[in-house]
Amino acid sequence: MFKQILKNIILAIAVSMGVISTCSALEVDYPAFGSFAAPTTTTTLLPYVSYVFGFAIFIAGLIVFGAMIYGGMKYLTSAGNVGASSDAKDRIFSAIIGLAILLLSFLGLSLINVSVTKIELTPLQKEGVTIKFDNGSEKVYSSSVSKFPDGLKVAAISFDENKYKVYFYFQDGMQGDRNSVTPGVVGDDPKSMAINYTNDGVQLCFIDGGRTPCEFIGQSTPNFGSNDDKYTQIIIKDKKDSSGNVTLKYWAIVFEKQSYGFGKLKIYDSEGVHKLVETGSPWASSIKIFSYIPDPDSKRPGMVKVYNKKNLTGEFDVASNDKSGTWRPLTNTNDENWSIEITGSRKGVLCENADADPEGFRGRCQLIEKTAPNLSGYEIGRCRMDWWVQKPCASSFIVLRGDN
Repeated sequence: MFKQILKNIILAIAVSMGVISTCSALEVDYPAFGSFAAPTTTTTLLPYVSYVFGFAIFIAGLIVFGAMIYGGMKYLTSAGNVGASSDAKDRIFSAIIGLAILLLSFLGLSLINVSVTKIELTPLQKEGVTIKFDNGSEKVYSSSVSKFPDGLKVAAISFDENKYKVYFYFQDGMQGDRNSVTPGVVGDDPKSMAINYTNDGVQLCFIDGGRTPCEFIGQSTPNFGSNDDKYTQIIIKDKKDSSGNVTLKYWAIVFEKQSYGFGKLKIYDSEGVHKLVETGSPWASSIKIFSYIPDPDSKRPGMVKVYNKKNLTGEFDVASNDKSGTWRPLTNTNDENWSIEITGSRKGVLCENADADPEGFRGRCQLIEKTAPNLSGYEIGRCRMDWWVQKPCASSFIVLRGDN
């Protein structure tokens, strides 16, 4: 009995799907029925799926009804034939059960959530600056625009003035005069746009067409992608209350290697605009961003201790509750730094040189964020050869603070 019911339902749905799949939008006018509008050549996927769903139920109902008629006719003509009469009754019963299942499934889904039977797609809301063009189209930009699409004129702009500062330029590449923009209708014909962020956190800037657009970096980023080796400035803005008191302090480490790799790095731990490049070419490839509540260090104790033996043993150099950004030479463990202990809200940076070059680098450095009983797992722990044995090479360390 169950197999017969299942067979009827599968047959009904399969036939209905087949009917729809063989129809061509160029040759057949799809019928509209109930609340389901007929698809056209411009109908998108989700409305079409809704139509198919409703149409399948409709066709399946017709087929099940036909099966009931067939079973009834067979029962009427089976007089004297017990086997045929029993088979006809089974068909009628199966058709009734199948029809009930189809109707109850549709009605049940509609009662639980009417949107289940009418599929809709809620577009993702992308944060940024929304530009509406004269043809009615819209686009959301999260970074500066060197050139608006050809043939389109900016008609209106909307954005959160608490988060963004926007400028229009009347030449491509953000060249020429610029106008500060407020949300609303645009009467001029701008060709490019600069977007700057006004909220707290970290921004990275690069020179593009003579201008310096900036991008907000909301989190640590191991790979800058197409902007690799392009950023020339970093802007750090601490979070402040209405009285101007800092409530959350930001700092960042910029690396020349992707994925925060062992090599040149530079630390920026004060609010303001800082040059990433003093001389030479841009070099930044990844960034680590940290923050902390600027309360007294005694409230959030921590330390960085470097040992000259593995497993946190032997002589050591230590920095306890030091101000973030404090640099110290490794006097007791120079070139013999085999393990490191980090507690509280501290981070440590080990560098191979004790003296900084004109750009503030101390040779190759590596960020260490947690206790490591054996530094040979880090490149700073095996960066020199001594009689064919890999050994550490750090000569200084920097103590940093980060609650995150």
